[in-house]
Amino acid sequence: MTYIDVSSFREEAKRGAIYFQYGGEAKSIKFSKQKTGFGEKYFFICPTCGGRRTNLYIYDHDFVCRSCTPIRVYKGATDTTKNGYMNLSYRMRRLAEKNDLDIQFPFCYMNHPKPKRKHEERWCDLLAKLQALANMRNQAIFFNKRYSTEVIQSVLRARNVYLYVCDLYDLYKYFYDWDVGYTDFPGNKGNITASGLKSNCTPYQRRVLDWV
Repeated sequence: MTYIDVSSFREEAKRGAIYFQYGGEAKSIKFSKQKTGFGEKYFFICPTCGGRRTNLYIYDHDFVCRSCTPIRVYKGATDTTKNGYMNLSYRMRRLAEKNDLDIQFPFCYMNHPKPKRKHEERWCDLLAKLQALANMRNQAIFFNKRYSTEVIQSVLRARNVYLYVCDLYDLYKYFYDWDVGYTDFPGNKGNITASGLKSNCTPYQRRVLDWV
């Protein structure tokens, strides 16, 4: 689908709204902004649901977010990359979307300070899950790692040891073996399929993983 990205309209965003011609009709889009540790981040306001989004898709001559279009925007990612980095990217977007949060890759929790009306503990839990999935995604990219569905779900359901023994900085900075985090969590089944992380590593990467 054709879409527009808020990063292409930074100057217009500072003025609050943009007006342009599309399909012979005048269109307008409103913006929102959020303070970060690096300045300000801008978002589109979806004309349909009012959610903050970094991308809007052109559907039926209107601009809508992916939640408001009946087309599965990330169908290819969910159907063709079984538990690879694209699938993990999709899961991260879905989790963020459910919590009215727009994310960019590579993901860093420091870019998302807690909004005023959000519960602090729940916000930290959300960022921990997203940063954990980002940790897994990076291993999928760099080491060709593939996680079982059970291990991925253990992060989403907060049933993985590393969510409790690592802080956000640790999850951002270091790699962890999430298979072990799954099997060490009380009550999880132990018969998961190992995905052979080290089989695709360079000697340096193998030493790094042995160290952590």
